[in-house]
Amino acid sequence: MALYSSLLCALLLAGAAQPVLAQPDALPPVRLVVSLPPGGSLDVIARKLGPLMAAGWGQVPVIENKVGAGGTIAADYVAKAPPGSVPLLVSAASTFTIVPHVFPKLPYDQDRDLTPLVQIGTTPFVLLVRENDPAGDLKALLQRARDQPASVSFGSFGNGSVTHVIGESVNAAAGVKMLHVPYRGTVPAITDLLGAR
Repeated sequence: MALYSSLLCALLLAGAAQPVLAQPDALPPVRLVVSLPPGGSLDVIARKLGPLMAAGWGQVPVIENKVGAGGTIAADYVAKAPPGSVPLLVSAASTFTIVPHVFPKLPYDQDRDLTPLVQIGTTPFVLLVRENDPAGDLKALLQRARDQPASVSFGSFGNGSVTHVIGESVNAAAGVKMLHVPYRGTVPAITDLLGAR
């Protein structure tokens, strides 16, 4: 009788497990690794994208901000992720197009270690000065940079970033030498601009 009861319990338990076996393999936690700090454009895009991805994957991705070195810290983190994990890099294109020329010895091989999946957006760039700045237009700003070279600086979201290259291109085209100040994202740069730093 004990053998019969044990077999009956085993059959019932085996039948109860069938719906679990029929489910697709569950993904490990998906992480969107963002190369800029919270509050910046890439972070906002990733946070909007996460719920849309959840509809197809059944889980909302975790957002991780890995900031610095023009996106190479985030790219290296994703490139060296352990097998079986699902980190997805959300980074500016400059991480792959400009940074390798600025930092020729990267800690990863972008062609071997990373695979581009999709372009998820584009971002316009603007040149800003504080409201009370005497330079009312680009011409006046560049004239001040010529007359008082140490008085004009430009912020970017990191060495090798597209904003860094744009600033240096303005320097070269206008024959000026504005000081480059790299930031760990757009938000800290705007904070310093508004604070007159």
